[in-house]
Amino acid sequence: MTDTSQAFDPQQLWQAQPKAPAPVTLGEVRSRARRLRSDGLRSQIGSWVCLLAGAAAVGWRMRHVSSWMMQAGCVLLLAGALFCLLRWRRINSFGPLPDEGGALVAAYRSNLVRLRDARRSLAVWGIAPLAPGGVLLVLGRWTQRHTPGLPVALDHFIVLLATAMLAFALAAAYLWNQREADRLQRRLDQL
Repeated sequence: MTDTSQAFDPQQLWQAQPKAPAPVTLGEVRSRARRLRSDGLRSQIGSWVCLLAGAAAVGWRMRHVSSWMMQAGCVLLLAGALFCLLRWRRINSFGPLPDEGGALVAAYRSNLVRLRDARRSLAVWGIAPLAPGGVLLVLGRWTQRHTPGLPVALDHFIVLLATAMLAFALAAAYLWNQREADRLQRRLDQL
C-alpha cells in the first residue's frame, strides 16, 4: 500500500498555478485604442470601396437582365448592402480619445464592448438585410431566366451550386466574426 500524501505537495501545486496576466499600462491602452481606431477607419474605407465596386457591377449587369425578379433582387441587395455598411459605419465610429487615464480606459472599454456585441449579432444586422435580395435573385434566375443552349437541369444545378457557395461564404463570415468577438472579449478581460 502506497502513501498518497507524499504525491500531494501543496508547494508544487501552488507554483504550478497559471500566472496572472501582467496589468495593462495606460500607455499600452492609449496605443491599443489608437490602433483600434485606425483599424476601424481602414475597415470603413475598404467596405465603401467594396460596396461601390459591387454597385457598379450589379448596375452594369442589371442593364442586360430582363427578369423583373432579378432586377428587384439587385435593387434589394444593394439597399441591404447599403444598410449594412451604414450600420457598420455607426458601429465603427470612434469619438476623440480622452487624455485622462480613467476616461481613456472607459472609452476604450466601451468601444471594445460595442464592437464585440456587433460582431456577435452580425446575423441580425449584417446578413439578414441581404436575404430578401438574394432570395429574389435566385428565384428569378431559377424561374425566369435560363442560359440559352443549356439544358434546364444543368442550369438549375449551376444556380444551386452558386447558392450553396454563397451560403458557405456567409457562414464563414459569421464564424469569423464570432472568432473576432472572442478575441475582443479576451482584450476586455485583460483590462
